[in-house]
Amino acid sequence: MPDEAFNEVVQSLYGASTDPEMWPVFLEGLAGLFEGVGAHILHVDLENQDLTFSVLYGYDRFIGECYALPTDASPQQAFERFEEHFTRLTPTDPRMEIYRRYPGKAVACREMFDEEVYHQSAMYREINIPANVEYSLVVGMPGENGYMTGMGVFRGREGPPFSPRETETFSALIPFLKQAIELQRKFALLSFEKQMGLDTLDSLPLGIFIVNGDCKILHANSYGQTLLHEKAGLSVVGETLAVANLQAEKNFRLAVCDIVEGARNDRTVSSRALNVPLETEQAGSLIIYISPLNKKGPGPKLAMFSEPLALLFVSGPGRAREMPEELLQRLYGLTPSEARLTARLVAGMNLNEAASATGISKETSRTYLKQIFAKTDTHRQTELVAAILRSPLWVGLSENQR
Repeated sequence: MPDEAFNEVVQSLYGASTDPEMWPVFLEGLAGLFEGVGAHILHVDLENQDLTFSVLYGYDRFIGECYALPTDASPQQAFERFEEHFTRLTPTDPRMEIYRRYPGKAVACREMFDEEVYHQSAMYREINIPANVEYSLVVGMPGENGYMTGMGVFRGREGPPFSPRETETFSALIPFLKQAIELQRKFALLSFEKQMGLDTLDSLPLGIFIVNGDCKILHANSYGQTLLHEKAGLSVVGETLAVANLQAEKNFRLAVCDIVEGARNDRTVSSRALNVPLETEQAGSLIIYISPLNKKGPGPKLAMFSEPLALLFVSGPGRAREMPEELLQRLYGLTPSEARLTARLVAGMNLNEAASATGISKETSRTYLKQIFAKTDTHRQTELVAAILRSPLWVGLSENQR
């Protein structure tokens, strides 16, 4: 799939992290990227129900025909009936077992269970047949703070099934999705009255900058400051953020100015993506995603800054920056606890040392190890470590990330 189309989807994903109205735009792009007929994102937060949301793209006609009533005051009522029906049938859906068995892993569902099992389920008969959902490419990401995120793209009976290459591309979106959801949660929970609240952005392995229309830096998170210190395609001129490539610098300033002015004048502005070639011995390029902040309407409002601003997300070449544990979850469907244990084993610890380092008992570590063997199709600890070290994506991690 073209990099440009992939980056456009990521661009709208970061835009949705700060503007809820962008979720349908993201889903439309996601469906288009995979030539699907629809897409869905669901985020459930058990600690704070205000952060729970569900957005569906491509099925307005189906919902209207099957769930709307003549007395409805708005289409939202039909959608609520659909969601109630969907929730009631969820336990019958064989795709739910995939969420449980392979957390954080992209899965083309029809590769994982028999077609007859799917066709006999109540979910398929009562919802997926009238909605024309035959093939699903999904991921379920459980969080450790009482929340879960699910994302899927769908095709109808006209097919074709999702290919292994498409599953790989879908998998490459997962780290971006994790970052976007975490950004949305942090901005929603942030105490905007206190500057210290912005320190919560330091935990993200992503460069984040808040700038005004003149590109003056008002805040940079920890990883953003590291990028500046390493002169990795970015620099500071006075108090202004600049990019190293001259042509990209011009486009960068124009994009920031346009987005801030659009927010100031209540004009609809889309997030932008800017590719910045690195002019050193480093390979590849930076990708800067630019979104409006403090605009009128939905979206985060930083009370400490009264003016419209631009929010910049800076990602490394080609993909989101991942921690080893995140990569292990995505590659093998490990739970966060299993991934933490595995990362320590790959780093050279024995099982007892890894258990101590992750704060679990020896007995629990042995239970986890059996589950890890099953998910990675290995049988011994040495075989497990060797399999992970041979993985191309693991090899691609920098020494600092391991």
